[in-house]
Amino acid sequence: MSDAFATVPLGAGRVHLLGWPGLRKGHDGRGWIDPEDRDEALARLRQQGCHALFALTEHHELPRGTRAGLRHAAERGGIMLWSAPIRDFQPPDARFMRRWHARLQRQAAAVHAGGQVAFCCMAGAGRSGTLAALVMVMGGIARADAIAVIRAANPQAIESPAQEAWLTALPFGR
Repeated sequence: MSDAFATVPLGAGRVHLLGWPGLRKGHDGRGWIDPEDRDEALARLRQQGCHALFALTEHHELPRGTRAGLRHAAERGGIMLWSAPIRDFQPPDARFMRRWHARLQRQAAAVHAGGQVAFCCMAGAGRSGTLAALVMVMGGIARADAIAVIRAANPQAIESPAQEAWLTALPFGR
């Protein structure tokens, strides 16, 4: 699953969408983490100059110890990891926005000035695409343009009607 990786230019910076680093699924449907794949995904972010990663999955979606493993690997690589769970196929809720709005706004400003931010969820599409589009809107990109740009980078991004409707109805932006 972590093979999904899209990079979107934004202002002078970039936004990255990726599946959970190192996540693999066996034939039985059970998930497991390939540490080498996880470390390669993080190294790819670092090589591109990204030092901020938002992990958007809920705890119950991942194998035990996965989040702690990612946090440790990210710290070793100089990447700040924020755990910011969002329900699968859903947009951020009001509680999420109260907690994360200011940090996301700072990330949007940093990206437009040349910085980078990454978002990961299970597949790097729904939640990651929604947050990437949100950062674009926070940076002054029109909502419809942000959705189109994110979907051009990953056609599965912003995967549910609820996510798209949420972006379209944001109380800020244009």
